[in-house]
Amino acid sequence: MDTDDLLRRGLDWVARIAPYDLAAVFTLDEDSRLVVRAARGHLASQVARPSHRPGQLPDLA
Repeated sequence: MDTDDLLRRGLDWVARIAPYDLAAVFTLDEDSRLVVRAARGHLASQVARPSHRPGQLPDLA
């Protein structure tokens, strides 16, 4: 099992305890970009891009 799969499974387990519309795990790469490692929920497709600059995340409101 790779790290991203483990993160996705972890988010699935969290949903059993606390349902959510969006849960995501980001890492910061060497170019100061936030990289989506795992995303789950109804709104996950809105953040499931390869990377984002801090301050340029999509508005989910």
